[in-house]
Amino acid sequence: MIIRYFGLLGFILLLMGCGGEPGSAPVPPNPEVLEKAVNELVEPFIADQWTMGMVVAIVKPEGDSFFSYGRRNAESEESPDEKDVFEIGSITKVFQALALVEVAQEEGLSLTVLAKTFVRELSHVSREGQDPITLEDLASHQSGLPLVAGNFWQEGDNRYSHDLSGQRWLGYDEAMLTDWLTSTDFRRPESPSYLYSNLGAGVLSVCLAKHDGKSIAEVIEARICEPLGLQDTGFQVEQTVHGYTATLEQTDHWVSADAVFAGAYGLRSTARDMAVFAREVMAMENGKLGRVVVESAKVRGKINDLENTCQGWKRNVFDVLYTTGSTGGFKSAMFLHLPSRTGVVVLVNTAVGGNSSHRGKYIDSLAGGLLNVALGVAPPAIPIPRIREREAFELKPLAGTYVTQSPGPGPKDITVSFEDGHLTMEGSEGDPTILWPTDGERFFLKEHALEMEFHHDAEGSAVKGMTMTVEGHKVKMVRRE
Repeated sequence: MIIRYFGLLGFILLLMGCGGEPGSAPVPPNPEVLEKAVNELVEPFIADQWTMGMVVAIVKPEGDSFFSYGRRNAESEESPDEKDVFEIGSITKVFQALALVEVAQEEGLSLTVLAKTFVRELSHVSREGQDPITLEDLASHQSGLPLVAGNFWQEGDNRYSHDLSGQRWLGYDEAMLTDWLTSTDFRRPESPSYLYSNLGAGVLSVCLAKHDGKSIAEVIEARICEPLGLQDTGFQVEQTVHGYTATLEQTDHWVSADAVFAGAYGLRSTARDMAVFAREVMAMENGKLGRVVVESAKVRGKINDLENTCQGWKRNVFDVLYTTGSTGGFKSAMFLHLPSRTGVVVLVNTAVGGNSSHRGKYIDSLAGGLLNVALGVAPPAIPIPRIREREAFELKPLAGTYVTQSPGPGPKDITVSFEDGHLTMEGSEGDPTILWPTDGERFFLKEHALEMEFHHDAEGSAVKGMTMTVEGHKVKMVRRE
């Protein structure tokens, strides 16, 4: 682990009720305590190889601190640092939303302009008498559009392939969008509320590109990145770290410079630039973007009792503004506590959690915990499974074929094998994957929210079956003799 401090230290900040008891005044830790606390939170991710490498930025009024962990790539022993370029995924949506607000304020384009002004085929997915989709609806995920269009994936696609996902994002063009909008049976909900939509963000990319007569990459770079001096943030910045799947297999970089939907996912950046960006956002009206940031951070709708949606951002009841992102080989998160102007950025060169919505939130939880630490508040426990080493003689008896006794999701039968010192699982589809041992007789996958617990007979010798939990759903399986 490498740590670097920038700026003055020793600043004392008093907070009122930020995750602690009402009226409490947490005291932010000194540098040594901060370093120890950050290390403790990050340690499981590195020790159990949930990620190849990680950079953490702690942004405070008195200066920035950068922490480096793991490896830049599988061939290097060097840790990534604040100058390394990562894919930041859906954090791009915040930059795009800021570009929208900047257009609105500088050129008088109302946020309530109908999106069909630029993509007329959008009228096909609205119900009769329903309010049409506005640009603001697209930026705040309140358009009612689905996660992706029905023709995003092609027949026979392996939707778990990270490399293929990147190809689909690059290849999805305006003609495909038009085709889906004019032929789909999909209709927006009668009363659209918050529904996260990559498609909606992609449609906003098309709208902004048409308004400016440029690619969405050029729009975002000219309107946001350049004014803020983010020299290492862009759509064609050369990446300096490799990306990896949840099982640490190297992936292709997601190319985005020419993608129609690049505003949904395509930016690359460094922890250093992200710290600059975080500081500018937390400065609100006093920053270089001023009223643009203020407008983007206004609540536009309710997600649940704790969270609200803004323009590209989420904002919770503790006045934390935040955004997260992922691509085929990267994860990212930015959490900003506005009252104290304290922020956290986490950049990871691994798709932690793979395609699991549950496991994919581990980095989000880490960023939230790090923000608590930076504020002097005890962080909540991150529910990440820990690997417990097992001997071969403990693992070999668990190998065999198991057959389901329960309806519902998950494979109907699986084969568990012992190979190269690990248990591996091979279901009805896909390649074998490692079962990682944790407490007791329990094992888990890193790339899916799947856990299993083996059961023995009354004498505790023969293995009789297992209980497999898939995304919270329990499946009983017996061992085939």
